[in-house]
Amino acid sequence: MIKIGSFNSPNVRPRWAFILPLLSVAAWWGMLIAMIVCWVAQGRPNYEQEHIYMAHLIVYLSNVGATNLQGLFIAGTATMGVFFVWSVIEETYLRSRRKRYLLPRFRRTATALHVACIILTFLASLSIFFVSCFKDTEYDTVHLTFVGIFIVLDLFWAICNISLYFIYARHYTHFKWFKWSAWLKVVWLIVGIGLAVGYVACMRVASIHGDASRLWGVSAVFEWALCFWFGVIMFLFSVDLGLRSKADSDYQTDSGSDWDKENNIQTPPQGTVHY
Repeated sequence: MIKIGSFNSPNVRPRWAFILPLLSVAAWWGMLIAMIVCWVAQGRPNYEQEHIYMAHLIVYLSNVGATNLQGLFIAGTATMGVFFVWSVIEETYLRSRRKRYLLPRFRRTATALHVACIILTFLASLSIFFVSCFKDTEYDTVHLTFVGIFIVLDLFWAICNISLYFIYARHYTHFKWFKWSAWLKVVWLIVGIGLAVGYVACMRVASIHGDASRLWGVSAVFEWALCFWFGVIMFLFSVDLGLRSKADSDYQTDSGSDWDKENNIQTPPQGTVHY
């Protein structure tokens, strides 16, 4: 069991923690691909008949999710969310003073950012789950509201996670992955923001130009691209959890390190990774 304070949750062996984000993206991408395949297999029905340039060419994810495939939509978002939240909790646990399997967190700022990541991930996962539960054909306003909440929460989660890794990169200068991870996530975030802006902007402009606007189809392309792009972060997160030196010598400090002094640790506990 993962034990953080009075909180307990299921656990996996530390060396297999990197699989959790991969299971999350597998569920997410698997759902997206399955929905596209099913839409094509059903003859590419046009759910937006008033948008003539979308006919048989592209479809909104939400429109497919509002059909008889809603069960798949719900299952995919729920599974993705569970493993996403579990991954974030797992990292916090593996960097705890009790476990110290990964380079340990330090100072209140790092701990606060870890907690913020857990809360934001949980709320974001809950939001996308509600997106799948409320059909846009029946609850359009609620559906779009939760889509917006999901995007905003993921934005703040990414900012917290990137900030955390820049802090680690500054403290653990010998472990270069922290800096690489932070900058790669910055790139991921910038591209994601660009896709989200393109999606919203095209919809807004298309609504002004009317149902015959080609931008409705363009906005749908942005939507699918954004959905698939979201899954890319899981691969970086998998490396975060799995990239660990095989030799203690890679962590060239001892019990006299600043972290140990701050936490009054005189002798590293048995099995500790020396960093």
